[in-house]
Amino acid sequence: MRTDSVNLSDLAINSARAFIEKEFGTEYSMPNGRKYKTKQANAQEAHEAIRPTYMDKTPENIGLDAMEAKLYRLIWERTVASQMKEAEIETTTYHFAPKGHDEDWIVKGEVIKFPGFMKLYIEGTDEEQDEESESKKLPVVKK
Repeated sequence: MRTDSVNLSDLAINSARAFIEKEFGTEYSMPNGRKYKTKQANAQEAHEAIRPTYMDKTPENIGLDAMEAKLYRLIWERTVASQMKEAEIETTTYHFAPKGHDEDWIVKGEVIKFPGFMKLYIEGTDEEQDEESESKKLPVVKK
């Protein structure tokens, strides 16, 4: 297994799909799985990506110390989430200019219509987040 590989074996993909269907439901699984291709020209495609051996050994039930669990959670969540359906997100953008101001103000908001892989893993949650990156609900806007 290699840290720079994006390949998962058919066994790993099928195991992830079975786990996803059991834990989240069939609406979250992909019938044929997802295979990734690397963008590196000299990549060795024969090697499989680092992944859990058994998908049902979740970070909560494997009995690791804190540091081991943190690393295992990162690998496990990314592996399983990579085989889940895409999230469906509706983005709304408001452009407006308050009275007395010449500049155009812009505010954006997102509503998750179907969480997909985000039900398990959201990119960036394994790192510190600042206060500005937190999602805020847009107010109802009237003309």
